[in-house]
Amino acid sequence: MEAALAAATDGAQRLAARLSAALDAAGPDERRRLAATALIAVAGAVLLARIVLSLLRFLRREYQLRAIPSAPGSNLLLGHALALLRAPEKGKAAWDLIEEWAQVKGNVCRYRILGTHSVIIADPGALKRVFQTRFKNYVKDLRLSYHPFLPILGTGLVTADGDLWQKQRLLMAPALRVDILDDIIPIAKRAVDRLADKLEGLRGTGTPVHLEEEFRLLTLQVAAEAAKAFGRGDAAPTRRAADEMLYTLSVLKEALRKYSVVPVVTRELVEDDTLAGYRIPAGTMITCQLQSVHNQWRDPAEFRPERFMPGGEYDEFDESIRAYMFLPFIQGPRNCLGQHLALLEARVVLAALTKRFKFTPLDATAGRRHLTVVPVASVGGMPVRVD
Repeated sequence: MEAALAAATDGAQRLAARLSAALDAAGPDERRRLAATALIAVAGAVLLARIVLSLLRFLRREYQLRAIPSAPGSNLLLGHALALLRAPEKGKAAWDLIEEWAQVKGNVCRYRILGTHSVIIADPGALKRVFQTRFKNYVKDLRLSYHPFLPILGTGLVTADGDLWQKQRLLMAPALRVDILDDIIPIAKRAVDRLADKLEGLRGTGTPVHLEEEFRLLTLQVAAEAAKAFGRGDAAPTRRAADEMLYTLSVLKEALRKYSVVPVVTRELVEDDTLAGYRIPAGTMITCQLQSVHNQWRDPAEFRPERFMPGGEYDEFDESIRAYMFLPFIQGPRNCLGQHLALLEARVVLAALTKRFKFTPLDATAGRRHLTVVPVASVGGMPVRVD
């Protein structure tokens, strides 16, 4: 491919040399005409060379990935872009369609958006290689998936890679170490009490309460108070009680399994590698289908918290891949630093509110998810009646 580009460029240079010689022998008007012709010819030659180079690269990538099953519904020019864009018209999110492709093709398949090739991985063993075993070979996809968020996220912990990511991770880790979580429970309880007082005033009135917004405010209250109390060391050790709330924790985990908040994440392959038995070339985008993994459990559509109780279905998975059957916080070195805080706070909130109140969705549309928003959120903020 590089030889083709070099040949085209060399041809353009020879053409420019001949036109330059003609300019020396021509009059002023003829020189202007020849100069314009030369400019157009050189630009056209370079453009053609780049088109040819892009086509050759595209064909090479198609050849390299030929052994991997292709997702159905591809368009010659656009690839699978139209199918993904039209998914919401059928009541599906793009990631739902990607999950369907993975299920049909055996947890590994490829798809294409214009000239960009991606490989879908929904195999727990392969995901372990991506997230843990060779995580440095699978970097964040900043050119496509994360690009729209860069103005907001910058080069922070979510988007950084290499030494910058490692430095930021080390700086953040002390603020979320496990022993500090002891201080979080009383802080979360105070925030819950404030919310409970508000709900008490609305009990039985039929006034809708938008739980999504209320929980967002509650989280901000906990974060603000925790920031003030950080490091004080005078809170009573009450985390043991929260650790004993096994069923409450199982309810939360089952909710995260059944309703994947982040259904897919993407990575870009740095060096050639083998995933699930397929050789994949460097530069390929890897679409990690987390939602599909969560649906590989028994009777996945059923809400069954007992799966996560001691001796439940989670414990039955092979130990080598068990952690990769449940991926709401990813796994490996780039897992979510705040996962323990999130689950601890959620246990306190869920236990405190369900003891005092009954929540009923206002109608059948409550909880309906957005089809184009990640992390996945409910449409309308989850309005409920409080009794």
